[in-house]
Amino acid sequence: MSTTVFKDIQGKTIKLGDRVAYASYKNLGMTVGTVTKIGRLNVHVTPAPTAFNPAPEFFRPNELVKLAKV
Repeated sequence: MSTTVFKDIQGKTIKLGDRVAYASYKNLGMTVGTVTKIGRLNVHVTPAPTAFNPAPEFFRPNELVKLAKV
């Protein structure tokens, strides 16, 4: 069985717990969130609890930008 490797728009590997930026459908503009689940095709992202709508959203990996750790 092979493991699927997800990559963001810049080609960086995405895994659980990574911080990503994305164009939210539920929140206004660009939002920062955490990858909380990886499906077969999509990545589930949960925004910060202070977001207008803190419900998880799902995206194709190439719609995300992985953020550098500070």
